Amino acid sequence: MCCCALIRGTRGESHSDIIHFRCWWWRGRRCGSQCAASTPGQEAVVFVHGYNNGFAKAAYRHAQVAWDYELKGPQIHFSWSSAANPFEYTYDRDSVLIARDALATLLRRLLREDGLRVSLVGHSMGGLLIMETLRQIALSGDRALLDRLSATTLISPDIDMDLFRAQAHALGLKIGICKFFKFF
Repeated sequence: MCCCALIRGTRGESHSDIIHFRCWWWRGRRCGSQCAASTPGQEAVVFVHGYNNGFAKAAYRHAQVAWDYELKGPQIHFSWSSAANPFEYTYDRDSVLIARDALATLLRRLLREDGLRVSLVGHSMGGLLIMETLRQIALSGDRALLDRLSATTLISPDIDMDLFRAQAHALGLKIGICKFFKFF
């Protein structure tokens, strides 16, 4: 893999705190759109972790998925501020809603790079964050940006079916046959 951008959202005691980005270096190159754009023909994958996953566990899961599926392009890990506690579901759900703007900013930066292909992968509550962010971008009138996405994959999405239908409708998607896969 060319690059791994570990982008970590932080959240303090107050819900009004801003999500901060932290970008790391990999093999001497700055991560993010500059590194992703420097690998023509490859597809950058943005992975968004799920409920009850702290930063380290989520980064490990992303690395495992990238290894198992032999993903060759740049891997970008977007981490929102999970409580990493199974009893803090509401905290995690609120954190996902707070992280929408940060993920939208990242996607706008990546998708504006010429020739860069980007796929989104969301696990569990990360699927909710992806769908809410895509809906937010669509409602802002930036549908051309969404057309640049190569693919969106939701793994065990933590989304109510009625909510998913409403999000898909806002994105202009027609829901047809859905394929479900279970990997263990």
